Amino acid sequence: MTIKRLAILFLALGLSTLSLGCRTTRVIEDSRFLTVGDMPAEVSVPLLQDRMYYRVPVTINEQDAGTFLLDTGAALIAADLGVVRRLELPRRGGGTAIGIAGREPFSYHDVDSLAVGPLLLNQERVAGLNMLKLHRRRRSRLDGLVGFPALAEVPFALDGPARELTFYDPDHFNAPDSVGSFRLIRFRNLPTVEATIGEGRRIWLVLDTGADEMLSLPADVPSFWPEVLATEIHGRSMNRGVGGVIAGRKGWVSRLEVFGYHFNDVQANFAPPPDSFKQAPVPVGRIGNAFLKRFRLTFDQRSGRMWAELDRTQVTQVEPTEAATTGVSSGNR
Repeated sequence: MTIKRLAILFLALGLSTLSLGCRTTRVIEDSRFLTVGDMPAEVSVPLLQDRMYYRVPVTINEQDAGTFLLDTGAALIAADLGVVRRLELPRRGGGTAIGIAGREPFSYHDVDSLAVGPLLLNQERVAGLNMLKLHRRRRSRLDGLVGFPALAEVPFALDGPARELTFYDPDHFNAPDSVGSFRLIRFRNLPTVEATIGEGRRIWLVLDTGADEMLSLPADVPSFWPEVLATEIHGRSMNRGVGGVIAGRKGWVSRLEVFGYHFNDVQANFAPPPDSFKQAPVPVGRIGNAFLKRFRLTFDQRSGRMWAELDRTQVTQVEPTEAATTGVSSGNR
């Protein structure tokens, strides 16, 4: 069963256009923490494995807030309501969470500081949400999640094989020189790349570490591009998120080209996309952490570039393209 449990807060699949806001000054006397202005060249945070996902330790107002899901498919930072109550975070308004199957109200809560590991991020509020329904198939209670925009305040690398998150000082960031770079598309405020399926059918893919599937594509792809399928659709899936459940179908894509590599016979889920995805110039899907965990992914939001280094010990049916060994692919220049 392919499940997207965190399709919330205008989070899932890039539905959020909200901003968390930034503070220009902050005084933190606790020596455990670093600000972007005084950080060393690199700050590393171990990733805690939770089945198919990764968590990171989060501190709010210099208090332990627990471990939050690292979710690049989310556009906000959210804390479970139990964490909000325990830390006595004051409420300041609210909004509506739009998930894959409906809507749900949430509250905003002010924070004086928020750190991932030792690094303080420029966040002044979090969204409060009841995450009980999102705990399924996790080893322990979900305390919250950290979305892409907060992580991308500085260049950062997400290394699945090494289980490590690394933040880089923006003034001393050096791009990886072992792999070529690719254009980082900010679609609905989420990290997105151009890819092709089958024999060159162009799509966009949201990089979503909060999803557990390999590949998710719009439900109508098999009908208007039947040639991209490796086999006939053979089963059904249930996609759970805020608002309920959406039924999808399971199948295999014959070929996926992304990050400068060709992957053959990729398992895929076909489900109805959010309405906002229909505004894109090409079909939009997502790559889940079952796929992304094989890479070291480096993001530099300022330059609009990203790098993807594949751990070849974790895959078999893959072929490098010229872009993987020589530089930027022609489709992403």
